[in-house]
Amino acid sequence: MPEAACRFEGRPYPRECRMNVTTADFARKVGLALSLDDAKSDAVLKALSKGVQAAAQQGQTVELPGLGRLSFGGGAPANLTADFAEALGDAGDAATAVGSIAEALRVELLRVNSVAIDGVGTFEVKRTPPKLVNDINRCRMAAPPIASFSFMPAPALLHASGERTPVFQPVDEFNRAVDALASTSILLVVPSFDFFSETLIYYFEKSGFKPKAVTSVAEALRHIQTQGAYAVTLDNAVPESHRLSQTLKASRDTNRIPLFTLYPKGFNPDAPTTFTVVGDAHLVQPFEIRKMITMLEGELVRASEAKDQIQQQIMFMFPSEESQIEAAFDFGHKIFEQSGLNDEGQVALAAAFREGVGNANQHGNKYRKDKKIDVLYLLDREKITIVVKDMGEGFDHQRYVKHGKASDAITAARERGAQGRMGGLGIMLMLKCCNRIEYNQKGNAITLTKSLKPVPGEAPPVIPMR
Repeated sequence: MPEAACRFEGRPYPRECRMNVTTADFARKVGLALSLDDAKSDAVLKALSKGVQAAAQQGQTVELPGLGRLSFGGGAPANLTADFAEALGDAGDAATAVGSIAEALRVELLRVNSVAIDGVGTFEVKRTPPKLVNDINRCRMAAPPIASFSFMPAPALLHASGERTPVFQPVDEFNRAVDALASTSILLVVPSFDFFSETLIYYFEKSGFKPKAVTSVAEALRHIQTQGAYAVTLDNAVPESHRLSQTLKASRDTNRIPLFTLYPKGFNPDAPTTFTVVGDAHLVQPFEIRKMITMLEGELVRASEAKDQIQQQIMFMFPSEESQIEAAFDFGHKIFEQSGLNDEGQVALAAAFREGVGNANQHGNKYRKDKKIDVLYLLDREKITIVVKDMGEGFDHQRYVKHGKASDAITAARERGAQGRMGGLGIMLMLKCCNRIEYNQKGNAITLTKSLKPVPGEAPPVIPMR
């Protein structure tokens, strides 16, 4: 989207989040992989630390399958099975412990996180974001990112290794995965290989990108799953293009990939006829290729700067039509399930979301199918924020939020409902199911905020009975 489209209600999008995984956090992740309780998870990491330090003292090598080897002078491979068997009380589980730890570590690192393990050290993958620079002709272009891996040994490990220097050597497979994080591969999803797609490939290559063209959504999804993508350019004329948009943005693993959508001449992207997940930027044909490249480069830079604030952001819109509203509810359930909320929180948020959309449809758009509802979903480490906006004239929201909190809310809302006017029951429900609700000044957009974890001193959400 152009810069103006990177805002919702005048506010810039928050950004995605990079994590420093502590030993306690990592122990829980290992515990999930091995089906262990917290005590045994902690014991497993302590056993790892003990075994690695013993290997350091003896000049041995510790193998982490799929990740690399930690060497202290190039000696024989260390056997950590006894240490893990003592921690787990089961030699069979001990044999798989190293592999499970290595895989959990690999997953976190390839999310561009750092992982600290007490007594061992800090493993980290860094990615220098792309930025706009001037080329030799003083034209603005996006400089590619750089990804790198590093290991910082803990003081206890340095002490155990004595004069030997701990060296971590990643395996080739892991090195390739880290290199892929800095890939400038642009995936082009087009209806066919024609002059237009060849022109796009030419200009992408000229701008320093590595384009790959495919002609189906299935092929695009396979490419993203197996090889990843720096960005995706999607021609809306491709059959099932909506499925690619939904899949890409709904998953937290691929949500950060910028999606650039191309629409045919005469198409109005702001007047949806079906449930639509919106890309990060778009153009309607005809357009200049250079303009497209410039917009995409700007979106790549914006996305790369998004790492410190948000984990997922999705915009979707749909007409005020029953089947499309139900599609929005189904999509909402899918993203709530992977948000980190517990089951009770998911049900409460789904109820508030359903109420907010229902109010937008009934009171804002008056059930008119030619009007749309816009939704912005944002997930950060602490909360979920949902903005629901209709095309209505708004209402006196301050009065009804106040009534929603008052003890006579039910009576007042029923009286207004009997008169055919908007009441306060819906607002009261949303107040009970969320931590906070806000309206914009006009009163045609509501913001629902839900904490991922219970707020101390706050009553649990009231789950409505339908």
